[in-house]
Amino acid sequence: MKKFLLSVICFISIMSCNVFAKEQSLSVAATSGDDVPIVYSGKYYTNTNTSNITVKDFDVSKGIKFNFPDGVKVASYKIVDSKGIKGISKESVKVTSENSNEELNTVYINNLNKINDEIPEIIIEFTVVVSPTYNGDINVSVGEHTALIAKTATPLIIETAGAEKNIDFIKTPKTNIIIKESYDGALEKGSVIALKPENMDFLDDYSIKVNSGNLNLSNTINNGAIIINVDNDLSNIPAEIEISNVVTSSKPLDAGVYGLFTLATDFVDIENNEVKQKGKDAMFETYFNGNKDYLPVFDVNEFELKNDFVKIIDPLANYNKLNKFDKHISLKIGSNILNIDGTENIMDSPAYISNSGYTMMPVRSIVDALTSKKAHVDWYPDKNKVIITYEEKTIDLTIGSDIMYINGIEYSIGTPAEISKDRIFIPLRDLCYAFGIPDKNIIWDSVEQTVKIN
Repeated sequence: MKKFLLSVICFISIMSCNVFAKEQSLSVAATSGDDVPIVYSGKYYTNTNTSNITVKDFDVSKGIKFNFPDGVKVASYKIVDSKGIKGISKESVKVTSENSNEELNTVYINNLNKINDEIPEIIIEFTVVVSPTYNGDINVSVGEHTALIAKTATPLIIETAGAEKNIDFIKTPKTNIIIKESYDGALEKGSVIALKPENMDFLDDYSIKVNSGNLNLSNTINNGAIIINVDNDLSNIPAEIEISNVVTSSKPLDAGVYGLFTLATDFVDIENNEVKQKGKDAMFETYFNGNKDYLPVFDVNEFELKNDFVKIIDPLANYNKLNKFDKHISLKIGSNILNIDGTENIMDSPAYISNSGYTMMPVRSIVDALTSKKAHVDWYPDKNKVIITYEEKTIDLTIGSDIMYINGIEYSIGTPAEISKDRIFIPLRDLCYAFGIPDKNIIWDSVEQTVKIN
């Protein structure tokens, strides 16, 4: 009986040794020094290999399967060194349908032959391509083992404070956008950057300059997007581009936040299932919108840089008792006749168009028309201020200021109130908004030079 138990124990021990001998263990060494390489997202073939991975003591007959995260595709791999295995090529091997899955984020190395009883070991490195939207470390897993082989970064850092836009107001206040290269050469000659606000358009009255580096740029507006072309790159340091006085315009939108996106405008060509030309977009060289089977490219053609680039706010959201007007008002620029529900009323001064393109109305005439003369208009000459009071609402404007206060809430207006011919004039749309009249109810006829308020 003792001999039988001893035999069983020995058999179990032998089997355990065999199982552990077939376990996979990974160790990682950086490609150069102790730093983990950086792979830039959206860049095609950055000539940066991952850290070396050492896999040893594995079951040669089953081969090895390397798993990468979604958003990371393997272009090629190279066996740097091997032990205990014969028939290993140290040439770079392209990843295709024969040695990978359809997404190119799993690589198989099969058909290996073991040399005698020597413990098998291979040292391997990969060349990977990363989706423009991928953000994070690149970890590869073999079985239950995981190793960090690279980090990712965006080739361009785009910064902006964004802007606030009042509901029913067409333009946003001006803001700036800064574009920085993460490394010298991220913006090479021929590169393109496209920026577009969500549900809005950029206007073409911005300015652009190069704060550092030596880039020659050209730029334009195309379908509401700012398109920047790098005509020449003479830099030897990371460049910085500043877009100043950026203004967006849109039809009335709901209150909320709207993002800033970067877009792809180009795509790579393929020939014989190989990349023939990388895309020109600085952050979308990997974008391809055609047949991309077993190519390390992506169909990602946009991503959000800032989710609250424009904040649309309703200064009167907390005031539910908005005035409801049942009036039809029309006027003609240059005329002192104000038509209210079919009745002509004489204004003390005609409306006009300001230098910045806004319809300006004499304050007392338009306030009386809107409120049936039930509002108070008080002028404080020592403060250059006019205060309009109507029921539970107080509207405060200062001559020369582009800020209006509605019940103490600050509101940015299109153009400052001003004095002309001893009369106070205020922008019509902003005053209508203060009284709860939406922008869609103000109709401008550029041919007849008339304004109608319904």
